[in-house]
Amino acid sequence: MKKYVVIGLLLIGLLALAGCTAGKSITFKGAGESWSVVCKVNPSAKTKSYEIKHIAKGEKVSNVSYAFTESQNFDQQSQTESEAENMKITGSATIVDPIAEETSFKLTMKWNGKEETIIVKREK
Repeated sequence: MKKYVVIGLLLIGLLALAGCTAGKSITFKGAGESWSVVCKVNPSAKTKSYEIKHIAKGEKVSNVSYAFTESQNFDQQSQTESEAENMKITGSATIVDPIAEETSFKLTMKWNGKEETIIVKREK
């Protein structure tokens, strides 16, 4: 009988531990010479968000477009004709599909006739 009680307690403990880690936010980060990006997936809230920042000093940017590639969680792409020196692009959405396990993906930025591809990696 004691065996079953111990096994039951172990199973309950493992389930509780799995439940605690399943809801934690997953963060991805990357940076290039001119742009940085932070992406977050929150499984418990079923949301995802991203923030892209222009980090090059003294450069005004315009005609900016971006596209996430090689990701099952982030597939956004867009463009803007706004002009700014400290441009910040943000977005968020509700997750409909199951969250994909991924360790990295890419973000391609285009602006002022230039292009930069950033590797975005999962933080541990």
